[in-house]
This record gives sequence, C-alpha cells and structure tokens, in this order.
Amino acid sequence: MTDSSDCDPRDRTLEMGGVVLQALNVLASSVTTKMNAAPSGLWPDFLDRMSAAVQSADRTLVQDVVDTMLREGVSGQEIAGRYIPSVARYLGEEWLADRASFAQVSIGSARLQGLLRHLGPDWCGEDVVPAADAPRCLVMVPAAEQHTLGATILAGQLRSSGLSVQLELDLCPNAARSLISDGDFTALMISATSRISLDSLRFLVDTVKAVTSNMPILIGGSVLDHGIDMKAAIGGDVATSDWNTALRVSTSKAMEIRTASCGSRH
Repeated sequence: MTDSSDCDPRDRTLEMGGVVLQALNVLASSVTTKMNAAPSGLWPDFLDRMSAAVQSADRTLVQDVVDTMLREGVSGQEIAGRYIPSVARYLGEEWLADRASFAQVSIGSARLQGLLRHLGPDWCGEDVVPAADAPRCLVMVPAAEQHTLGATILAGQLRSSGLSVQLELDLCPNAARSLISDGDFTALMISATSRISLDSLRFLVDTVKAVTSNMPILIGGSVLDHGIDMKAAIGGDVATSDWNTALRVSTSKAMEIRTASCGSRH
C-alpha cells in the first residue's frame, strides 16, 4: 500500500460519516458558497450560517450562531450530533471541489471541535451516571489516525443514551489489548478512515480478539468506503457508521451477558 507521506494532501479529506472526521490544522478565511441541500429535519439557514462562521475571520462568530440556535430551541445534542457532522462533511466536499482552501477547511474543523466544548457537558452526557449494569463500551481511534471529532461525538451520543463509555485516541494494538484485558468492556468501537492500512486494522482486531472472544467489535468511519466485507477482510463483527446501531449491538450484548450470568446462578 502507498505510504501516506507520498500521497496528495487532498487525500487526507475530512471524513465524518456519523463516526469519523479527519481533523486538520492551519489558518482561515471565509466561505461564500452555501450548502446545496440540508439533511432532513435540519434548518438550512442555520447550516449556512454555521458553515460560513467556522471559516470567518471572527473566531467568535460561530459561537454566536450556536447560541442563537440554542435560543431558537435547537438542542445541544442535535447541534453536536447532526449539525456539526453535516457542516464537517460540507467543508470536506468544498475542499475536494476546490471551492475552499486547505487553510479554510483546517480552521473550520478546529472550530467545530471547539463548538463541542462551547456546548458544555449536557450534549454528551458527561453528567449522566450510567446504571451499574449499563453496557461498557470502548471507543477508540487507532494510532496514527489523525481524527478525533467523530469519535468524540459518538462517545457523547452513547453516554447520553446511558452507556458507560471510555474514549481512547491514538491507541496502538498492545495498548488496546491491555485496556480490554483489564476493562471488562461490553463492546469495542473502532473509528478509522479510508487511509488506514487494512492489514494494520486486521492486526489490531486480531490482537484484541486474542484476549477476548465474547466482545463484539464494531468498525466505523470512511474505512467502510472500501466497499468490502469488513468481517471477512479484517475480522470485525459489525461494520456501521450509525451510532444507533452501535447502541443496539452494545445493549443486546449486555443483555446477553446478564442473561448468561443469571442462568449460571440457578
């Protein structure tokens, strides 16, 4: 596989499919093109204003837009889980179409990350105390995968739904194995981009499965764009970029464990 250092920087596209965003880092300017179509249920005006604000010379403008959205009744959960991913995807498309510069997209992604902090803890369930028997999930971004926003949003969505979630970034296979050996997790969710070597992803999955055979491993992100059977290719159990699917799989596995535990006591 081609080494990433030899590739066109344009290939390091922002990736946000419910699970992943490729984060970039530089300066910014402004955006003049509006989003062509708003996803179902989202306000086009707010999407346009947020898209422009994240690339504005005024770094406080995007916070003003979000504060307006909150006053108009848009929840922090919806801003984090739907508006921010939509704007991130739009910025990536603008870059690929040469309608936005690398600098514009870079600062835009950084400001979207900052919005999560601006929204405070409510959107991500930081103050939610999970039940003692709640599913315990490890959400991880593999080592050398330079994206965090998507995994952060996923972890927040799962916490808000009552799950116990541990988020780990830049995690190598040995570190993942140690965490899982000691952590009693219900499920592992790996967020990866299309840039990752499938061989390295398989090695990660194999390393984890060496210490646990009873924990579902979910693979999400733009790695799914390869259009192949992820279970056959790397050994993952579920391939999805939908956090609701991740929630369902984790909850189902937790119920299975509880049922087996109850049965063993009788």
